[in-house]
Amino acid sequence: MKIIVKIEADNVLKFRADVLALKYADYLYGADRSVVNKISDIEPNIFDILPQNHQQLLIDSHGKLGAEKILFLGVGELYTFRYKEIRDFARRVLTTLFIEAPDTKHLALTIHGVGYGLDELKHLNRK
Repeated sequence: MKIIVKIEADNVLKFRADVLALKYADYLYGADRSVVNKISDIEPNIFDILPQNHQQLLIDSHGKLGAEKILFLGVGELYTFRYKEIRDFARRVLTTLFIEAPDTKHLALTIHGVGYGLDELKHLNRK
């Protein structure tokens, strides 16, 4: 199997993919907020079913997004989402899709924005 990774600057609401995977950190922040707002008319109870920490929710976008499905993974509070949790998030995304959407060919993920507070050089120097 060949895996191709691309980094693209695009609108997450319009980006074409089989699945758009997003973290849910007990509150809606950036991309997750935009996605929930976009689909709230077709999933009126979306705010009640967003996943708690270590849970997941895979739903159909019903054509409201470029992605066919949306995977929300509960990650706990945002301030606890550090490097270890980011690696765990990536593993959980792939594991969940392997089980719940094994035909997934194109997966879209977002990248943390500027100012989130993670400094790779500082992280590497702690080892």
